[in-house]
Amino acid sequence: MNRGEIVGKRSFGKNLAQERKLYSELYKEFVNQLKIKGRAEQTLISYHYHNKYFMDFLGEDVYCDSITLSTLEDYISYIQDKKKIENGTTINSYLRNVSPVIKYGIRKGCILKDFAIPEVTVQETFKEIYTKDELKVKSVDLLNRTIVLNSTKNKKARIVPISSSFLEVIEEYLNMRNGNSDDYLFCSVYNTMLAMSSLQKSVKIFCNERAIDKTSLHLFRHTFITNAVNKNVSPLILQRITGHSTMKELSRYYNAKTTDIFIVERIGKDGVCIHTGYSIYLAKAIEEHIFLC
Repeated sequence: MNRGEIVGKRSFGKNLAQERKLYSELYKEFVNQLKIKGRAEQTLISYHYHNKYFMDFLGEDVYCDSITLSTLEDYISYIQDKKKIENGTTINSYLRNVSPVIKYGIRKGCILKDFAIPEVTVQETFKEIYTKDELKVKSVDLLNRTIVLNSTKNKKARIVPISSSFLEVIEEYLNMRNGNSDDYLFCSVYNTMLAMSSLQKSVKIFCNERAIDKTSLHLFRHTFITNAVNKNVSPLILQRITGHSTMKELSRYYNAKTTDIFIVERIGKDGVCIHTGYSIYLAKAIEEHIFLC
């Protein structure tokens, strides 16, 4: 072959037009990978809606190689100006659900330049992702005073104890519910799965009627953990109940108050301070991976 002679169409090379991929194609490929890995349906739904918002922002199905850091920065401005969303946590949730697709495209070479996903600086918060599979009537064991959770966020079953005060409530409810063992424990008036939005609305009304303005399902989890720590519940037991994989994750749910500043009672032989406040006990245990006696 002589220099400069055209012998046919190229089949290899990084910058060929036929190798360019549309964002919609990249997203579809990304979702297929998640399905193969068995990701929760709620996770897939979240990706679906947030990537739909991102494509609405793009205005058209663009090629992946045109997506840069500036694209994500413009998306933040779009969320703030067009959607009128100023809450940093909410904005970051939009970005976090687009970020895995972008990073996947970078690894695949569809997005040519690697870059860090921008974030709006806010106070760190943590939210639980709830599973679609809800509790069944048979999940409640009144004899042993436990509730078995077979479907959880981390896909690990766990057993939650029923307190004495809750025992009376759940017994009365089950008598009123009068459902079969395979029926949903908490259902709609049609005996179908209770929608999360309905539960959220009911909780909001319940709290507002009692002069509680800040409401959410997840706040109950924070409140329970905070109260349990203040009542000297063992961190090991508390971790088993909540299902947190590490003490660090558990500590994020404890909401300390100014009144939780305590007086040092004595110094242990190993030089570790022993405090009357159990929150300090928990914090030290997390920090040094030990439990004080």
